[in-house]
Amino acid sequence: MAVGLLLLTPAVRGQAGTYTELNPKGEKADSVPVSDRTILFEVTMPTGKVAKLRIKEGGMAKIGDLEPGYAYALVPIIKDMSKRVATFTVFQLSQDKQGNESVQQLEQIEVDAAAPIATRSQPNLKLKVLNIEQAPQGLFGLAES
Repeated sequence: MAVGLLLLTPAVRGQAGTYTELNPKGEKADSVPVSDRTILFEVTMPTGKVAKLRIKEGGMAKIGDLEPGYAYALVPIIKDMSKRVATFTVFQLSQDKQGNESVQQLEQIEVDAAAPIATRSQPNLKLKVLNIEQAPQGLFGLAES
């Protein structure tokens, strides 16, 4: 699920760059999910806007805001399913004039269901795991005998 794929100028010293428009052309950054488990999480933007995202473990969620000019890619890996804990790798998301995306790793943070955790990247986001779900059994025509 992507929220706000945005055109960015190159980053300076690990800070998010600025961008002015969406560009659907070009090669897009992506990651391959590592399982069918899904993570439902909440992202609070610096403006106070809240987005809820559901992504497969290891998949890439993209989020940003045109007005202040930043975009991030988030890749969660489940650390403890029962305690709803995941490690998020936070990437700066950039896009060239042709629409080709690239990512630069900024940090890894452990996020749980207890309280929102702020990223160290600026502008910072606050992340909170809402739920971790096991993939339903019997999907894709598979049956146990």
